[in-house]
Amino acid sequence: PKDTVRISIHIQDNELNIKVYDHGQGFDLENVPLPDFDQPKESGMGLYFIRKLMDSVTYTKQSDCNVLEIIKYL
Repeated sequence: PKDTVRISIHIQDNELNIKVYDHGQGFDLENVPLPDFDQPKESGMGLYFIRKLMDSVTYTKQSDCNVLEIIKYL
């Protein structure tokens, strides 16, 4: 269904790989603005923290869904 979010988590060797699949409106990961720390909001911090804490973050739009892949080397 279009309102379904699927998450896969794999740990192999020294890598944690998380993939989030959804059917929402796509976005350009490279053009997501940094949060305004002088005027913080209640939302809009998720991608900022993911990028700071993880080693790799990629977003791809596939024919049937969006995929956000997050990698952390252990």
